[in-house]
Amino acid sequence: MEDKDEQVKSENGIFNDLGYQDADYYAEFPTIFHLRKELIENPSSHDVRLVYLALLNMFKHRGHFLNNGLSGEGSGRKMGEVYNEFCIALADETEVDFPANVEVEKIEEILGNRDYSRTRKAEKLLELLCEDKKDKQKLAFIKVICGLKVNVKLLFADIIFDDDKKIEICFSEYGYEDKIPEIVESLGESYYSIVELMKEMYDIGVLTRVMKGYTYLSEARVAEYEKHAQDLALLKKVIKKYKSKEEYDTLFRKDEKGSYSAYVNSFNAGKRQRRNMKDRRMEDFYKTLNKLLKDLGADEEVAYILEEIDRETFLPN
Repeated sequence: MEDKDEQVKSENGIFNDLGYQDADYYAEFPTIFHLRKELIENPSSHDVRLVYLALLNMFKHRGHFLNNGLSGEGSGRKMGEVYNEFCIALADETEVDFPANVEVEKIEEILGNRDYSRTRKAEKLLELLCEDKKDKQKLAFIKVICGLKVNVKLLFADIIFDDDKKIEICFSEYGYEDKIPEIVESLGESYYSIVELMKEMYDIGVLTRVMKGYTYLSEARVAEYEKHAQDLALLKKVIKKYKSKEEYDTLFRKDEKGSYSAYVNSFNAGKRQRRNMKDRRMEDFYKTLNKLLKDLGADEEVAYILEEIDRETFLPN
C-alpha cells in the first residue's frame, strides 16, 4: 500500500536529516567501497545506517568474484586446488592434458600481473604449461583462462550445433553471466564444469591483480576509483588539446559503441540519461582511443595513455 502521508515524502532515499542528506552521503562516499574503507580504518562510532549499508553490501555480494563485481574481503579456494581439479576434469572428459606437476604460484603470478595484457598472459602461460607451442586446443583453453574470447568449438571439437550457431566464451566481457544458460545448454553439464573451473582460475587471477599491495578489497577498489578519476582527467585534457569539440563530444557525450559513456555504462547529456548499454566492451573503447591518439607524436601524456592501454590498465572499470 502506498504511503501518501505528506510528512514522510522526501526526495532523499536514504538520509534525510537536517544536516546530512543523500547528496552529502554520496559526496563523502562516492562508492560503497569508500564507506567500507572508512569503517575499516576509522575505529570511531558511526551512524548505524552507514554500518547497515556496508554490511548489506557485503552480505549481498559475499563469495562473488566476478570481474566487474568483485566484492568479497576474503578469498575462496586456492589456485593449486582449482588447477588440479581442472587437469583431472580435462583428462576425464577430453584428450587434452596439462602438466600436473607445475608451480601453480607461477600461474597465479602471471594471471595477477598488472603489467601484462590478457594476450601477454596467454603467451606466458603457454610457455609454462605447453611443450608444443603450436597446440591450438591447449592455447584455446589458456586464452579462456586469461579472459580472452574463444569459440567453444576450439575447446571441445566434438560439439555439434544444429545450425551455424556460434558460441563464444569471454570471462572479461560485460554480461558474460547472462550467456551462461546458453553455454550450459550448448556444452552440457560435463563440459560446462570445465568452463566453471577455468572461470574460477580467472577469478583468482583477477583478485590477485586487484589486491596486490592491499590488505582489504575496499582499499584496492578505492585506489582503482582514484586512478580512474586521474586517468579520466588526463584523457579529457589530451582530447581537448589535440582534437575538435565534435570529437570530444562523441567520446564523452554520446552513447555510441566505443565511447567513454558506453564503456562506463552511464550516459548523461542535458536531460538525456541512459544506463544498461550493451556495447560497453573495453576492447571497443581502447580501439577508439588508439585511433584518436596514435598519430600525436612524442607527447609524454599521450605516451602514458597508450602504454596503459597496452597493459589494459587505463581507466580501470
